[in-house]
Amino acid sequence: MRRRAFLVVAGGTLLSACQLGIGEKPPEEAQFIPLRILTYSEIVHRGSEAILHAASKEGAEVTPALMRGEETIAIEEFTAQTAGTDGFVRWTWTVPETLEPGTYTVMVTAVAEEGQISWTEEFEVR
Repeated sequence: MRRRAFLVVAGGTLLSACQLGIGEKPPEEAQFIPLRILTYSEIVHRGSEAILHAASKEGAEVTPALMRGEETIAIEEFTAQTAGTDGFVRWTWTVPETLEPGTYTVMVTAVAEEGQISWTEEFEVR
């Protein structure tokens, strides 16, 4: 399931936040940072290498997180990166052997002067 969260800002004050599904447009008053997960594996195997690509606006600070339910799982390679002029960021990470098989979520968050936005994708660990 793909979700985007938009912060609605007016005059520098946060008015509200909303989540949108695919194909839904943000409110007219929303000032948002473009963010999208471009490449991820829908199925990964413990101990294998996986790649995560995302795109945002130039200069945005982009950080991934691995989650299972409400729990965030520390991944050494998931450090913040600043999007370059092309907006692309990439992480290569090793899927921990200690992860239990099941459904996980990767969440990527971009922070820029306009605010913050997150995008999530679910995947399976085997």
